[in-house]
Amino acid sequence: MSQFAAIMSPDGAVQVIPFVDNQLKTLQTAVGGYVEAVTLSPDLIMWVNEDGKMNKLPFNQAATSIFVKHRGGADFIVGQVVFTGGNDSKGDTKGIGEDQIQQLKTYAAMSKVN
Repeated sequence: MSQFAAIMSPDGAVQVIPFVDNQLKTLQTAVGGYVEAVTLSPDLIMWVNEDGKMNKLPFNQAATSIFVKHRGGADFIVGQVVFTGGNDSKGDTKGIGEDQIQQLKTYAAMSKVN
């Protein structure tokens, strides 16, 4: 079964890429630096640039909205982010399926800043 990750840009665009368990280099390239995992649910992890706020990356409205929906609070997300699935029994990060990708795309479209 194919697994994927979804890259969400600050402009709300969502790009789907193939994802095989624990592709650290893919995650780091997508966010432009060291990654930090933000667990949103047991089946959804958002990977952000660890130094994104310090480096003044652009505000990501769609990712912030998704973060607040799942975690609450007053924090915000910057830069490009990657969404993957949760962890398997060995602790490896899994990809996400078509349903999760569609939900992310829908949420991103609703959150786009004009």
